[in-house]
Amino acid sequence: MFQRPLQRILFELTCGIYTGALAIVGVALVTSTGYFSHISLATACLDFLFGVALAITRDDLAELLVRTRLYLVFSFGPFFVYLISDVVTVFSTSSDSTVLQNWIAEDLLLTIAGFFLYITAMNHYAVILRRHEEALIEWFGRPNTSYIRLIRLLSIVGASSFL
Repeated sequence: MFQRPLQRILFELTCGIYTGALAIVGVALVTSTGYFSHISLATACLDFLFGVALAITRDDLAELLVRTRLYLVFSFGPFFVYLISDVVTVFSTSSDSTVLQNWIAEDLLLTIAGFFLYITAMNHYAVILRRHEEALIEWFGRPNTSYIRLIRLLSIVGASSFL
């Protein structure tokens, strides 16, 4: 009997949970219904199954997420929107609520699900590299020039926004 490694199973479940959370947030915001309405729960369950099926059928999904750094978008994207909405809430002087302030709970939910996806994708990718014994080459290798340029650009943008 073929045994699947635990990291792979956790990655598949986390992909399903993230797609389900994304679906329940999207449907609840679009239809202006609650999270526990019939349409929101049905869509979340179907998207959970779709996310798990996608992770099962695509063997290279973890590698694709890590090599293209898409896991950062899934984990840090909602987190930055959450931080921006929190800053807007703190510095808001009017009593009117903005769209960002209304999405604080949704951003927090997507951030937590994205961080779980980030952790399991990195763990599964490390298992894949260890299986092919490329872990030291990947870890100690010089980063490519586009990554270095992106880090420098983000450092400049971060420093200037901090100032």
